[in-house]
Amino acid sequence: MDSSLRLVFLIRHGQTEWNHQGRWQGHIGPGLNLKGIEQIRSAAERLKKFRIETIVSSDTLRARESAAILGEYLNTGTIIYDEKLRERMMGNLAGLTEAEILRMHPEIFLTKGLLGKYNIEDSEQWEKFVQRSRSAFLEITQKHEGNIVIMTHGGVIDQIIILITGNETYPIVPNGNITSIEEEISSRIMRMLQYSL
Repeated sequence: MDSSLRLVFLIRHGQTEWNHQGRWQGHIGPGLNLKGIEQIRSAAERLKKFRIETIVSSDTLRARESAAILGEYLNTGTIIYDEKLRERMMGNLAGLTEAEILRMHPEIFLTKGLLGKYNIEDSEQWEKFVQRSRSAFLEITQKHEGNIVIMTHGGVIDQIIILITGNETYPIVPNGNITSIEEEISSRIMRMLQYSL
């Protein structure tokens, strides 16, 4: 690979039982189920051909477990945990299914299966979540050199993809999937190489 370029891999954590049941997690929720563990092992296999310098992960249980599996498989030393990479905080909606939430709030219209611009109950304000997700990504890419893995959540990855491409139409990536971004080091120009491998 050209030495003037580097890669940033965005990985959504592996599946949990709440993912399987369609329950919203936000900042809480269980660790990985067996399928989730296999998803991250598969992601690690796909990344084996790259030299990963740094793994930065959300500090939620499901992301930490995913990052640990990946780090061990790729023999990547320290994993850095960053609370700014957490999913949007869902407050008392966490643990509920989409159907339960829509029964409670028939006035809302979900975007890509997410709450989107609605600020209901004690959920994190939409504008704050968008700013947090995007600024966390930019801080990580400015701070760390070499190829990076960012282990995070579907909503956060969605915001990063929008930041890079300007395109809001990509669906939320599935659990365990990888999106790759190429960065030109000198100019800091980034482009998405592959969406949801």
